[in-house]
Amino acid sequence: MPEFINNPQGSVRIGELIKDAYGSKRWTHSFAAVAFVRASGVQHIAMELQRFHERGGISQIAVGVDLQGSSAEGLRMLIDSVPSPSG
Repeated sequence: MPEFINNPQGSVRIGELIKDAYGSKRWTHSFAAVAFVRASGVQHIAMELQRFHERGGISQIAVGVDLQGSSAEGLRMLIDSVPSPSG
């Protein structure tokens, strides 16, 4: 059953759940779609995302870049957290 997580008002922070999932050896693939990417958010998951990939994890992340919601810094930080497609 899906769980609704109310952020930032809820008792559970979505970033903590994401970090825990990337840190778990239970998962080998990650698929995500987010409306906007900012450095202020990516900074909280970048290290875990990088480690996930170092363990052989595979992720696909779709990111919205319209409406000026995403920042160049956030996109760069996200890109730098995953290996390039060529290795």
